[in-house]
Amino acid sequence: MFNRVHLEELVPLVGRYRHVMPDLSDDELFVRITTDIGYWGNAVRMTSAKSDQGAAPVFSYECRWRTPCFGGKWALHGVELPFVFNTPTYGAAWDGADSDASRAAADPEGRRFTLGEEMFTAWTNFARTGDPSTETHPWPSYDTTSRPTMVFGAHTGVENDVRSEVRPYVTAMTIE
Repeated sequence: MFNRVHLEELVPLVGRYRHVMPDLSDDELFVRITTDIGYWGNAVRMTSAKSDQGAAPVFSYECRWRTPCFGGKWALHGVELPFVFNTPTYGAAWDGADSDASRAAADPEGRRFTLGEEMFTAWTNFARTGDPSTETHPWPSYDTTSRPTMVFGAHTGVENDVRSEVRPYVTAMTIE
């Protein structure tokens, strides 16, 4: 089943994204908006609702790691899974151009191996203690005031209110 977004909401949203992210190509803009509507907006709504309950802490993350897949233009949905299991070497994937050799060429410093260790440690800590914080990356629980989100990618660290310039527009959309 496909979600329907009301056109009267989409036109100003596209304008807002173009204003906030003027350097994106049309393809990159399309992927960013559709991903934000289909995944990120729902994640923000659910994380916010869970945080507002005031019960168990909730933790938010975003993986921005770009593989050579599709020209390295964006982080693919699910790209974090090899890192969660600390398996940054996994053969050819996605479009076939994303291989161990192409990943090594695109990442000569080996950042993907560090990223695998960081994510694996965070997920292991969360499984053991309920807190994904690590020695090098304290990870605050999510709240709807500062909206701390751990961002994994070329650089790992907490960002408050990720894409704050478009978040209110995306989370207010009517999706059927």
